Amino acid sequence: MTVNVCEWCRVEERVGRQLAVIGDEVDVQYATVFKQMIDKLSFDENTPYDNFATIARESVLILYLFTHQSICLS
Repeated sequence: MTVNVCEWCRVEERVGRQLAVIGDEVDVQYATVFKQMIDKLSFDENTPYDNFATIARESVLILYLFTHQSICLS
């Protein structure tokens, strides 16, 4: 099967645009939550991993809920 390189470029562009739209929706819908998470963190040289882990756990939950909501509404 031969795939035209231009076809892949178009697919990548569409995927990129869709991811940008989803990212913008998440940013708008959860901006307050993200700000609250950042405000809770204390930044110093001893806590970078703990801060990262906290943000990652909460972000995964938010993204899961956002994705699940989108699927349910479709």
